[in-house]
Amino acid sequence: MTDISADWTFQGFPLIRLENDWLRVEVLPTFGGKIWTLEHCGLRRQFLWHHPRHRLRALPLGASYDDHFFGGFDELLPNDIPETVNGEPLVDHGELWTTPLEARIEGESLTLQGQLPITPLAYRKTLRLEGNALRLDTQVTNIGRRALDVLWKLHPALNISPGAEILVPARTARVPDPAFSRVPHLTEFKWPEMESLQRVPPLDGSNDFLYLLDLSEGVCALAHRAEDWQFKLTFPTDIFASVWMFAAFGGWRNLEFLILEPCATPQLSLVKSIEEKKCLHLEPGASVTASISVETGPYQL
Repeated sequence: MTDISADWTFQGFPLIRLENDWLRVEVLPTFGGKIWTLEHCGLRRQFLWHHPRHRLRALPLGASYDDHFFGGFDELLPNDIPETVNGEPLVDHGELWTTPLEARIEGESLTLQGQLPITPLAYRKTLRLEGNALRLDTQVTNIGRRALDVLWKLHPALNISPGAEILVPARTARVPDPAFSRVPHLTEFKWPEMESLQRVPPLDGSNDFLYLLDLSEGVCALAHRAEDWQFKLTFPTDIFASVWMFAAFGGWRNLEFLILEPCATPQLSLVKSIEEKKCLHLEPGASVTASISVETGPYQL
């Protein structure tokens, strides 16, 4: 049985809590439905990373994402980097993360919904707990008069410790920026061949940013055998065709976290993804729905 309560606030913002015998999940509707807490009760582990020097604050559309990176589990829609797409300037990391959503509790589920202020997209997400798993059923609908090409990305920032395994069933990897990676080149390489990239290294001030491509299945995970925990994300590959990994091992801004990012495009630029026809395409009135599972618990891989 799941208990859901909207009688909470965090740093002055409404917070909704879902809780059962295995999980406690806390959601911030004001911040695009950000999942703030994902705690496994038995392990007493909070899986989601929070910025140690930031307090939550309401942000205007177009705010800098990096400068207001609070942590938690966001979704990015309809783009990542600021670009002009079909004559429309799109803002940093998209519109969803600064868009307040309406919340509705029905039985043992929570539904969040709203519309983006620039791009004519309606967004709806239903959350429910099933044992040690958080289920997310999310729908994006084109409510405009023209077809839209968009980027949609899951963005959970995770707490890390050295030795954790980074598990993504990709065949190919590519580095967007060698200056922000342990790989010093832009040449594509086979993902399983570089085993050092598949574990969290000592938190020595390094970073990593990789596109992980050619997935054999829609899953990614972070797991630690010695500490006996794992985080696993399952998703449909017909929508999220790649997984990006962005990590600071004490490097970027002296922070320590790792983000596993299932994404609808294979790169940051939506413009280039549109040119390559590797993005999410929605005709007027069309919807796309993704069923996503977030599982936590003891190490089982």
